[in-house]
Amino acid sequence: MDKRILVIIDHIKYCAPALKQAGILAKHFNQNIELICFTYEHSAHIPLELSPSQLEQVKQARLGQTANELAEQLLVVNHETQIEQSILWHKYPSQWLSDDCDFSKYSMVIKTRHIDNQQQFSQLDWQLIRTSPLPVYLAADQTWRNNKNVFGSLDLASKKASKVALNQAVIESCISFAQMNQASAKFGYAVSISPLLRDLGFVYVDETQMNALDNIPSDQQAILKQYQIINDVAVKAGPAEKVIPSLAADVNAGLVVIGSVGRKGLKGKLLGNTAEKILNLLKTDLLILTPEKE
Repeated sequence: MDKRILVIIDHIKYCAPALKQAGILAKHFNQNIELICFTYEHSAHIPLELSPSQLEQVKQARLGQTANELAEQLLVVNHETQIEQSILWHKYPSQWLSDDCDFSKYSMVIKTRHIDNQQQFSQLDWQLIRTSPLPVYLAADQTWRNNKNVFGSLDLASKKASKVALNQAVIESCISFAQMNQASAKFGYAVSISPLLRDLGFVYVDETQMNALDNIPSDQQAILKQYQIINDVAVKAGPAEKVIPSLAADVNAGLVVIGSVGRKGLKGKLLGNTAEKILNLLKTDLLILTPEKE
């Protein structure tokens, strides 16, 4: 069975960036789109005690309204792309994602990332970032500027085979999306440095940055040489959550590709991980990759 691109819409008024990107990727990869659009009329919006038949009328009216709004939004998608769409009456899209979504049918997930003064990501965004076994493309509805370069965030310090493979996936995706957008592929690495040792004069920022790629594991060096980018990786010492957004801004990135190994359980919910801290500071499109299961 051919894989499809899954587009998830939880707020129809913000869906245009995801639909536009899905159309571009569907055409490029010669894949069809399956669109899941959620709608619901919350009881807080219904001041009266309605009968079951009246509630059904409300439901059908909302479904019809959503169908009309979605038809208008779909005009941004390439007309050659086949789209299978479903409008689901569901109070909790996150529950559908965890209980009913069959990820095996899809090649990737695309969703709009709505940015406002209160938040960078919705609850559903974080659920996708932390739990999706597929690449997740979050198309931002507000970005830094009209940038189009593609920036790959590399974590080169680890010897783990899964981290090496994840870096390789980041590099390949970065190059592929840059070619697709007729843009440049850029790469960056945040090398760790102890603030205490730096302040004591035991280690130096310039020296750490200069020698960083010589000190990474040999398997990591090998993939940089394989893709002929070992001399093109921007290296900066400091916390990744500060360094990576800074490097991405420096190269006018419109898309940042990053690998994420999400923590599970309570620890993950409370603390997040380095990738999530980085994501909170990026006003770009995002492509989040997860390692293949070993």
